[in-house]
Amino acid sequence: MRALDEALFRWINGWPEALSPVLYFLSEGNKMASVRIVAVGLLVLCLALGGRYRVAAILAVAAALVANETCDTLKSVFQMRRPNVELADVAIRAKDLQSFGTASSHAANTAAAALVFFRFARPVGIVLFFVSFGAGISRAYVGVHYPTQIVLGWFVGILVGLAASQAYFAIVRRRESRAEGQKDTQTPDESGSEGAST
Repeated sequence: MRALDEALFRWINGWPEALSPVLYFLSEGNKMASVRIVAVGLLVLCLALGGRYRVAAILAVAAALVANETCDTLKSVFQMRRPNVELADVAIRAKDLQSFGTASSHAANTAAAALVFFRFARPVGIVLFFVSFGAGISRAYVGVHYPTQIVLGWFVGILVGLAASQAYFAIVRRRESRAEGQKDTQTPDESGSEGAST
């Protein structure tokens, strides 16, 4: 497995430099002010649209934060090194990170958001899944994650996104059940009740 992981990493890391602008953007775009402004603008738009878009936006942000923290915890507990730290001749196209790389936060964050949007606003979710795939692959291209670390990040993100959306649906069902129960226990008013005295 280790040999396959390294071989796949070297294959992706060795892709042509012509791909660098796109893959670098997918890897490092979240740190750019312009990208952050656009992301915030899209979230505000979703909030303004209301309904399922508002729910998706709120849950996606929460899920991404939880996914990020989960990856940080995994990095602390299972201290797996990054390829740029332990391999020679790695093409490093981004910041030369020395921290542990157990699970890719980039992959996890985007996958969590994609899963949430997929369940509430499917077209947006599909686009975000492509973004997540590109962001994950880009982390191997820039030299800072093995493919297994990227896959683990996707796995974490999907689980967190699924948990967030399922929790929301459970809360909605519980509220609806309580509302139905309250309707059933209400006594009819005297004017509409059978056997009212005349």
